[in-house]
Amino acid sequence: MKKIFSDRAKYTLIFVLAILFRLVHFFQVYQTPLISPDYVPDTLPFILIAQKILEGNFFYTIPMNMNVLYSLYLVPFVFFFSESILPAVAVQLIIDAFSAVITYLIARKIFDERAGLSAGIIYAVYAPLILFAGMPVGESISIFFLLLSFYLLIKALDLKEHSLYYYLSGLAAGIASTGRPNVIVSSVLTIAVLFFYNQQDKKYYSSTLRYILGIVIVLLPFSLNNYYLEKSFSPYPAKGGLNFYIGNHPEAKGIYELIPGTSNLPYIYMHESQEVASQEAGRELSAQEADMYWYQKGMNFITGHPVDAISLLFKKTLLFMNNKELATNLDHDFCKEFSFILKYAVIPPGLLIAFAIMGIIMVPNNKSIVLLKLFLVGLVISTVIFFISDRYRIVSLPFVIILASGYIFVLYDYLRQKEKTKMALAASATIVLIIITFLPVNIFKINTARTTSFAYYQYGIYLLNRNKIEEAVPQFQKAIQLNSLDLEPYYYLSYIYDKKKQYRTAGEYKNKADMLGFKEDKAKTLRGTGN
Repeated sequence: MKKIFSDRAKYTLIFVLAILFRLVHFFQVYQTPLISPDYVPDTLPFILIAQKILEGNFFYTIPMNMNVLYSLYLVPFVFFFSESILPAVAVQLIIDAFSAVITYLIARKIFDERAGLSAGIIYAVYAPLILFAGMPVGESISIFFLLLSFYLLIKALDLKEHSLYYYLSGLAAGIASTGRPNVIVSSVLTIAVLFFYNQQDKKYYSSTLRYILGIVIVLLPFSLNNYYLEKSFSPYPAKGGLNFYIGNHPEAKGIYELIPGTSNLPYIYMHESQEVASQEAGRELSAQEADMYWYQKGMNFITGHPVDAISLLFKKTLLFMNNKELATNLDHDFCKEFSFILKYAVIPPGLLIAFAIMGIIMVPNNKSIVLLKLFLVGLVISTVIFFISDRYRIVSLPFVIILASGYIFVLYDYLRQKEKTKMALAASATIVLIIITFLPVNIFKINTARTTSFAYYQYGIYLLNRNKIEEAVPQFQKAIQLNSLDLEPYYYLSYIYDKKKQYRTAGEYKNKADMLGFKEDKAKTLRGTGN
């Protein structure tokens, strides 16, 4: 392979393969709900924040309640294309193709050429990565900066004059954390590794401090913004506490679920959770105070019920490993109806995760490999302490792919060198892990009907906003069939039948929505369906 193809040819091969799969997907979905603020719940608030940034009405003006990276990414697109999201999605698909190349570079540098090509090709064709790269959400942007940070870091480790790489790596890590704050846990572990491996160097503090300074340069403006508005030095939105509580309370199942009094809409559920926290506390709480209230409530569960908390943590770890994509509000099976790339580009995540776990155990260590293993462990820890969802897990998958690719060729070398005992033990353990990752989620008492219901409900909204009323009705009805306690579809069916002057049917749906506690004023304001 080395004699036939140059490095440039290999980069190009992986990039072209990644672009090809992403462009085919894009041309299948660009006129579907998958690239629409009406279907993808987070997109509208990201656009609104980008607009406020352009107007000068965001920083030092309103508290942060959404991760800001994707809004910053959208700013030039909102400036040039107003609310059209297609150019932004097209560019992020290209960015994600570059992420496939960086994945190749990392695996090649840490392992060898074989693992590099394997990792790059898997990334290029891996359907969940394509799904998120082709949606107006920020996961692919966070992944790009996280991979870039890690590549710059391992490059710095091998160079004598490497100060700039540490700064740049820290900058990229800080940027990635503004899209997914939990990834900062991996940065903390990175700092620990840098200290450990550089203790013999008289200047062992310097490389670590450069990396830390890069992160601080990015996060300091957001810390100052939050301190000015909320008297909090945290550079991140006041939403971690609620997510922590969702994953840590007596009835928690380890996945995303609504708490009573909140809805499944990112641009209002933070305000609703603040109201709920204020009611329970008996006084009005600020966003940061409400955030700390939910953190404390989750911690009270952990300290008060340690056995249950440990059991729940173990369950979340198994769910992280599981082959099933556990959606928050973007159902994978529903999305497959619009793209054959998503339907047929099937590489089971459970298989990759089983291989990556074996890679942690079996791949021989050096400085870069230890860093890779701890980086992945940090991503896993920072996910399972909250709850398991596809959007949280996907950020870890590039590093799963890299470590899995390294392990594949460890197995191959065992086979080639006829190390039968090692091969038998490794293969047996791998098979056991694969069986565990393919366990059906219903044994964990997980019901995925809710997210599928929400997908149909969102599709109904998408059709309704395009005046396709007759097509919207069966989507809302499907949503109710899958989850009869989801109150919003009842309201919209009431709205539709009222417009059709079928008042009796409209009244029945309206009564059901009211019984479930639906807030009509928010539906009219936020959905824009009229009066």
